[in-house]
Amino acid sequence: MAEQTKPIQNTKDYSNLSLEEVRAIALKGNECIIMRQYRYLSTRITKYLIKTRILPYQVTFISLLLALAAGFFFLLGEHHFIVIGAVLFQLSYLMDCVDGEIARIKGTGSGFGRWLDSSSDFIGAIVVYSCAIIGQFLLYGDVMILLLGFVALNGLCITMFVVSMKARYFDREFNPPTIRIKKSRYVGSTSILTEVITIAAILNNIFIALIFYAVIGNLMWMIILVIVFRNKQVVNPKKQP
Repeated sequence: MAEQTKPIQNTKDYSNLSLEEVRAIALKGNECIIMRQYRYLSTRITKYLIKTRILPYQVTFISLLLALAAGFFFLLGEHHFIVIGAVLFQLSYLMDCVDGEIARIKGTGSGFGRWLDSSSDFIGAIVVYSCAIIGQFLLYGDVMILLLGFVALNGLCITMFVVSMKARYFDREFNPPTIRIKKSRYVGSTSILTEVITIAAILNNIFIALIFYAVIGNLMWMIILVIVFRNKQVVNPKKQP
């Protein structure tokens, strides 16, 4: 296990941190390979925000508001609007990186903060995908978009439910589903959601995103169930309701 860097206790020290020091504290060794690329920009924002009184949960709300705004533009359906929506969703994802970085540097991380962060990610994804589905249906009037969208959202919701139940009974904390590439490298579900809808928006083909997540989203929760059954994990008595 990598040695954890201790948070800076004196607020005056925040203004003296270099970008390299911010990254040394904020970056995690075991991290989504897509999110890792965003860190090079998010840490620059974090370097400025740690000098202010802004709290991690406030950044989380900013991230959620950006996702809701993205949903509005996806709802409008037309190409130039969904591209704006994709940009806003990317900014939402960027700020989602920032809140955790601030928490790690200031040592203010908590169970509530992790819950709020995961919940806002889930709500933002549901809103964006729902609005994209409705927007495309209103634009083209194709019932297949609604059916495929329902399957995609169904997979997303079931996956998050299965993961949250796994976290409640087996794990120490909630961890979004991932696709593991190496021991310390993986692709997170939130990253996949963001990148797929962005690519689909640029190509002006939301149908691609719906097909992708209708398949992958449902496969993920099935794989999680198989893993739990194969490991024959036992419920921690202390976590029983």
